[in-house]
Amino acid sequence: MFRRILNLFRPLEPKPRRFVPSSPDVPDLWPTSGTTPRLDILDQASTPALISLCEDYWNSYLCTNDDEPVIRDSQVHRHALEIISKRGNEGLAWARESLSHAGYDAREDSAWLISRLAENDRLGDDKEAIASELVTLAVTPPQDDTKEAEAATVALRALSVIGGPATLAAVRQILTSSDWDDDDNQWECAGILAELTNESFMETEDPVAAAKAWLDANPDNQA
Repeated sequence: MFRRILNLFRPLEPKPRRFVPSSPDVPDLWPTSGTTPRLDILDQASTPALISLCEDYWNSYLCTNDDEPVIRDSQVHRHALEIISKRGNEGLAWARESLSHAGYDAREDSAWLISRLAENDRLGDDKEAIASELVTLAVTPPQDDTKEAEAATVALRALSVIGGPATLAAVRQILTSSDWDDDDNQWECAGILAELTNESFMETEDPVAAAKAWLDANPDNQA
């Protein structure tokens, strides 16, 4: 009886914390004490290990557990992405698959990675197929969260780097769809269309209206 009473006054043991993102392939990323990750460790990590870290970060927002204390550091996954972007096209297949990830931040990061690879001419012979996949992301209106539009914005920017008819197709669909009316992505499209056509939409009082008028006047133009 006396022991039970004492137990009532004992401080509760702290619940174990989970560091996000983590990977068994990068065991020294998090220190045994403290909460500051060792980002320099990532430079020597394999690409699959870096990918694992990014996926752990993305998925941590989809599978929350209120009973599990989480220490989350966005610097880790951002640095991992930067490193992957400098390793040729090692992360390209993964980035393409992740364009349809359940998390909008994953879709945004994947489009960003593809954009970086496109800037360095790392898309290879699949450039047209990749552009088509980016179009799908770019023209999909937000469903549950307005932040989903940010992923579509980055997909548009990646398309502007790649160029070609797929870019104009996405721009045309967004500018002519009521789903995107009054959204910043129509402004983004007006800017991309201005670059594609060398028109001065962005210097007008209403760049979006000017871009829409150009599309109406040039229904068959492939820029």
